[in-house]
Amino acid sequence: MKHILCIASVLGLSPIIIRGKDFVNSASGAPFLIRGITYMPYGNSSVLEDSLANPDICRRDAPVLKKLGVNTIYVKHTATQEEDHGKCMKIFEDAGIYVLVNLPETDFSITNHYTYDIFNIYLEKAIEFSNYTNTLGLIVASDVSPEYQPYVKAALRDLRKNMKTRRIPLGYSHTNTYFKKISQVMMGCGEKADFYAVDISEDCHYATPDKAATVVKDMLRFPGPTFISGFGCTTDSGTPRRFLEASAIFSNHSGGIVNHYSPKTQLSLVDVQGDAVVVNQEFHNYYTAIHKELNLTDLASNHIPLLYECPENSKVIPPTPNNLTCPCAMQTLRCVASTKASLGYKFNQTMAIYSQLCTQGFCKDTLPVLERNIYPKYYHCKFLTQLSLAMDAAHASGRKCDFDGFASPVDVPSSSPECMALKSFPQTTTKSSSARTAKEKWIIPFLLLLTTHSQY
Repeated sequence: MKHILCIASVLGLSPIIIRGKDFVNSASGAPFLIRGITYMPYGNSSVLEDSLANPDICRRDAPVLKKLGVNTIYVKHTATQEEDHGKCMKIFEDAGIYVLVNLPETDFSITNHYTYDIFNIYLEKAIEFSNYTNTLGLIVASDVSPEYQPYVKAALRDLRKNMKTRRIPLGYSHTNTYFKKISQVMMGCGEKADFYAVDISEDCHYATPDKAATVVKDMLRFPGPTFISGFGCTTDSGTPRRFLEASAIFSNHSGGIVNHYSPKTQLSLVDVQGDAVVVNQEFHNYYTAIHKELNLTDLASNHIPLLYECPENSKVIPPTPNNLTCPCAMQTLRCVASTKASLGYKFNQTMAIYSQLCTQGFCKDTLPVLERNIYPKYYHCKFLTQLSLAMDAAHASGRKCDFDGFASPVDVPSSSPECMALKSFPQTTTKSSSARTAKEKWIIPFLLLLTTHSQY
C-alpha cells in the first residue's frame, strides 16, 4: 500500500483520522505519510511569537513550503484565542499543508503538575483548532518524567470529553532518552495517546539510515501511529545536512518532521532577506530526500504487536481539575498565605515553609502520592492555595497563624452561593491517604524541589 501526498482541492483538505496504526485521509481512505518541517517563522527568539497569528508572514511562507513539497508543518507556539489563527490556517490549507499544533506553553505545560489553568488553556486551543479541517493533531505533552505521566493521561481524557466539533488526534512526543521505552508503554496503555512521536534531532548518532531505523522499528510496538517529530542533526563543520536518515524515517512508518523552517538559525533550511525568503542547499537536500522513490511498505503487515504489560499508574489517573474547588476552599480557611508570600522573590522561603509543613503531615489534602496513585482533593490547586491549606491545617492543630510573617488570620470565613452549591470534589485513590510511609515522608521535600507550580 503506497502513501500519497494529499493535495488541496477546491473543497479544501479532508481531515486526517486514525485507522488502526496509520494516519489516513478521511475522504479517500489512503494512508497519510507525514512529510513535515518544524515551522518557526520568527527564528528562536527569546520572546515567543505566535507562528499562526500573522497572515502576511504565512502568505510569504506558504509558497516556499509548497515548493519544498512538505504536507505538514509542526507549530511549536500559538497563543490562545485572543489571536486569530483562521487566516493562516486557510492559507496553509490552500497550499495543501496540514498543521500539527503543540499545546504546551512555557508557563502552562504538564511537567510535574496538572492545574485547572493548564486544562483550561489546553481546552481553549483544542476547541479552536478542531474547527480547522487541516489540523492534523495536537501534541499534549513532551518529555514528562514517567511518574508524572498520569497527568498527561488525565489531560488526554479531559480534552476528549470536551472537544465537540471534531475529534482531533491527540499525541505525545519524546526525545530519545533512557526512559523513552517507559513513556511508550505508559502512553500506549489505559487512556492512550492517539499517536506517539520521538525527536532524534539532538543526537547525531541517529543521523544515518541504520541508526534511525532502530528507533523507527522500536516505536512500531506502540498501538497507534508513530512518527519522528524532529530530525536533522547538525555538526559545527559547516557542511550542509544531507538528511540520510530520511530514507529510514519515510520508508517504515508514518513519516517525520525535519528541523526546521526558522530564519537566522543554524538548523534552518531558509533565510529571510527583506520580504524575500532565500533557500539554502539544505532546502534542496531535503526536497530530494522527501521526493525520491521510497520503498514504502504496507504498514499493517509491518507492525509489531503490543507485548508489554501496562503498569499500575497507567490505570488510575487524576480527576479532572475543577475551576471552583480551589477558590472555594480558600473561602473556608481561617489561616491563609499573606501578601508577603505572594512576592515572587520570596518563593524559595515559601516553598521551604510548605516543605516543612508537608513533612509534618499537613499536606494530605494537597500533595499527591504518585507511587500509590493517590491524588487528593486539592492536588491541582495553585501553589499559594496549597500553601494556605497546609497553613490552615497546622493552625487548626494549635500552631500560631504567622509562619514568619507569611500567613495571616481570617476572622470570619465566608462562602459564595456558587461554593455552597459545589459538590464534593472526587478523590481518586488506590489506598487511604491518611498515612504516609517513611519513604513517602522522606521523598516529599525532594518532590517539592522539582515543583514548578505557578504561584497565582
